[in-house]
Amino acid sequence: MEQQYPKKSYRLFIIWLTAFAVILTAGALKKPNIAGLGAVKSVSVMLYVMLDTLFLLILLTQNIYWTAGVSYEEAAGAGTRARRNYALRQLAVFLAATAVYLAYCFVAAPRWSLGSAWDSMAAGAVVCIASAAAGRLRL
Repeated sequence: MEQQYPKKSYRLFIIWLTAFAVILTAGALKKPNIAGLGAVKSVSVMLYVMLDTLFLLILLTQNIYWTAGVSYEEAAGAGTRARRNYALRQLAVFLAATAVYLAYCFVAAPRWSLGSAWDSMAAGAVVCIASAAAGRLRL
């Protein structure tokens, strides 16, 4: 028998969003250097880790209505397995994006030293592509 879907709540999402803003702001101000990547790549890696954390939270809580394209009513009407599968596919997309960006950071970028602007564009492009791919997923 299916458990009743929890009441609609964005509390955990707001906590994550606050942590996201604080971590990225602190990263921008402190200019971290994770594994010798430099400030721009390090802050970008922090962004990817935070996005992966969000989708892990969505998987654990099954609050798939936090994502674009799924309303609370659709999420409540779907079964536990469907919600879990949808959240897992969303997480897989963003984990793949993280892997692609890390490959760029550790394999491609050191060979071509194109600068911070290029690193920012690469990070943004991968996030945009992942978001577009995740947006095409259906419950």
